[in-house]
Amino acid sequence: DSQMWIDTLHVSPDLQRQGLGGEMVAAIAATARSLGIATIKVFPLSGAVGFWKSLGFTSDSRTSRVLQKPVPQS
Repeated sequence: DSQMWIDTLHVSPDLQRQGLGGEMVAAIAATARSLGIATIKVFPLSGAVGFWKSLGFTSDSRTSRVLQKPVPQS
């Protein structure tokens, strides 16, 4: 099962809540799809868990600290 990890994603506070983070994650997902990657994973800061979950990331079955999302291959 191939996976891609997002190490860091940061949007300047004055530009937050404008959809930029979601657009960056969508671009990462498109790259993952083109490479045949099956899953994207992230180890989010505690204050960012809601952001990742709003994009459809869920807890990894092995640890709740890691969030993951399958990459649609269509």
